[in-house]
Amino acid sequence: MAVGSTLAALPHCATKQSLHLSSRDNQLVTTDPQSALDALREEIRAHDRRYYVDARPTISDRDYDRLLDQLQQLEAAHPHLITADSPTQRVGGEPLDGFRRVAHARPMLSIDNTYNQAELEKWAARCGQA
Repeated sequence: MAVGSTLAALPHCATKQSLHLSSRDNQLVTTDPQSALDALREEIRAHDRRYYVDARPTISDRDYDRLLDQLQQLEAAHPHLITADSPTQRVGGEPLDGFRRVAHARPMLSIDNTYNQAELEKWAARCGQA
């Protein structure tokens, strides 16, 4: 069942701010905002470790981006619950041993979360301006 139709079927007392979709079992989980934020942060940090440190990701980049988007939406709805160690407040992890810094002739622009033609065209335009 699609998330949108699942949300529509929920009781009116369940707000969008009290929901998140778990990537582990693709189930909608209803919690209070603080619990939802804590769970998303923990799940994202676990995926960060698997991706950046272990080099063994267990979910797709798209699924990771969905989790991060859910976290950003919850934090936007509850800014008083944002923490300095939240995955939304920092970039990536520590570099792995064995890598050295390299100066690039042109900026290395991230493709970011580009999932459609319009976003890809915006990214290509940014690259042309760099």
